[in-house]
Amino acid sequence: MSSPGKLRWIIFTSSVISTVDNPDAHLWRALGVAAARMSQSATFYEPRANAPLRALLERSGSRALEEFRARHAEIVYRTHEQRRGADLVEWMSRTLATADVALIQSTASPDLIAWLGKLTRPHLRTFLVDTGWNTHEPASSPSPELASEMTAFLLGDEQLVARYRQASPSARILTFGPLPSLDSGDDQWEPDATMLASAVDRLIDAVIHTNQVAPGRPSSPDPNGLRH
Repeated sequence: MSSPGKLRWIIFTSSVISTVDNPDAHLWRALGVAAARMSQSATFYEPRANAPLRALLERSGSRALEEFRARHAEIVYRTHEQRRGADLVEWMSRTLATADVALIQSTASPDLIAWLGKLTRPHLRTFLVDTGWNTHEPASSPSPELASEMTAFLLGDEQLVARYRQASPSARILTFGPLPSLDSGDDQWEPDATMLASAVDRLIDAVIHTNQVAPGRPSSPDPNGLRH
């Protein structure tokens, strides 16, 4: 894995704390460990009282949070309120102001995904990450607008490539799989740690070797006057 120098990563997730109905949390945790090992600054954001976390607390109570913090002390995470409209744009602009890289889980809020794409700008690379693990994802392809705005799509499964290619011929599609096979019937599933760590290394390499913005992308102001 290449050394990218110190980067500030922002990662928007459904949850990094809970893997209940949210297997992507395994990827985010491994990414947090890798970032800490590389002396990167990585902060994970998840919605307050999100469904995976509520399910975890109903199952295991508050000790689940204590166990997460003890097991993953290197992971920095924040919770955020659900926002819309100008309030969402203002919050995201502030959150991303000093970031170098922003990743977002494919099952995150559609508003959050759309605005992350719109806030892509020369100093900020933005990526939508689809592991292929989420069995409840919509079957439709990403919109051409999203494809033109995000820096790239990061896919954990080669079988997803065809669906993302439908978004736009010029869409930037990068793969970092293979990922461990998901046992979708087991909420206690733990992926192979070595295989997962290798996939995370490939994801990081894909990010740091991607150009800052898509070629030929026009610069236009967002509602806060920022150009992207």
